[in-house]
Amino acid sequence: MLSDILNKVSCGASGLLGNGGKFCPIDIDTPKLIILSEKGLKVAPGDTFDLAYIQTKQQEGKMHVFKGVVNFTDNTPENELGTYDATGEKYLTMKAPYELTFMFDRGLYSYKALVKYESNGQHDIWIFDVKNDLFMAKDQLGNGRGLNAGLVTIGKYGIGKENSQSMTVQINRADFDNNVAWISNEELDFTAEQDLDGWNDVEITMTAPANLATTVAFTVKAVSNNKLVPLEGLLVGDLLYQVDGVTVVPSALTAGTNPGEYTITVAALATAEVLTLRLYDTATKLIVNLDGVLYKSNIATTTVL
Repeated sequence: MLSDILNKVSCGASGLLGNGGKFCPIDIDTPKLIILSEKGLKVAPGDTFDLAYIQTKQQEGKMHVFKGVVNFTDNTPENELGTYDATGEKYLTMKAPYELTFMFDRGLYSYKALVKYESNGQHDIWIFDVKNDLFMAKDQLGNGRGLNAGLVTIGKYGIGKENSQSMTVQINRADFDNNVAWISNEELDFTAEQDLDGWNDVEITMTAPANLATTVAFTVKAVSNNKLVPLEGLLVGDLLYQVDGVTVVPSALTAGTNPGEYTITVAALATAEVLTLRLYDTATKLIVNLDGVLYKSNIATTTVL
């Protein structure tokens, strides 16, 4: 349960730590992976928070994983102070939001994907650091959630010897200062850098079948590099196949001779029927999980000849 692992730190067998010598300290080290969740998404104290939970939320479109942080800068301004002219005494005028910039190096397609997440007040942020500790927030009812993010903006694409993409996130100062919480590496059943990633965009293309055909051939390609993708472990239940808008379950799915080529066995088709096909989880999710790797497809369309 979340309540059993949140804000729990293992002191290990070494001597006492911290100035008081009674409790173990924890700090945020260099970030390595971040998650943007939809604003307000909460994990109840009794919920199981693990790899399966995160990947399910990814499939539902409620969590978005950004892997491969190669550099990080804290751009948070210092507190703004005013000065009383008569006495020279200073007073606080503003505490700026935390402003963190995460640098990636994952290519042009990744940059195009990052741009889609520019927003203001639509997301919360979860941060995994180099120790695989997770930093988030905890509300007064014990629910876990992401830290309250405001502006999410994407920097320009870095051209040249050091290609790069960057995301800058502002985090509400009061939320972080008062509600920041953590789950230490020892309490997680996964390693973020190894087990988490965003979904992979693939394109399905169908070959138009003839009248009375009982099979439909299709190919799956990676959108980022137009390469055929085998999608190991793909099942009939991972597809949404429709004829003239009506969902029909194929009786079989067969992999072709070449990677990325498949055939579904269907009821006899008729000329002019419109067929559509897409990846679709059996639990009505738009992203499928195949052996821990996530894929999302277009909606392929063809007409029976």
